[in-house]
Amino acid sequence: MFLFYFFKRIVFYLFDFFNTYYLGSFHFFLDLYQNLIYQIEKKLGFFVNLRHLTTPLWSIYSLGGYLISIPIRIFKVLIGSFVLVFFSIISCLIYLLWVILPVYLILKTISP
Repeated sequence: MFLFYFFKRIVFYLFDFFNTYYLGSFHFFLDLYQNLIYQIEKKLGFFVNLRHLTTPLWSIYSLGGYLISIPIRIFKVLIGSFVLVFFSIISCLIYLLWVILPVYLILKTISP
């Protein structure tokens, strides 16, 4: 009877650990990632520049205004996309490290 209760509690706490560690950390890292992308986008204005790619920057609707603003907006969109992709990759790598860490530590502890 005692062994059954003991193993039942071990299984319960093991599932609770997986639920808290993996699902809880996924939601935590997702919120962190969304806030990071929001702050970066607020500084760079990636989506605004992408939406208004052919609109002149300073409301100068002449040929010179278009010739100046389109390359500037393309440059801003390219820089913004590189920065967003870089931070997305870094965020994914940090989360994968977080997910793999318990498995690595258990395997490191078990192996001689």
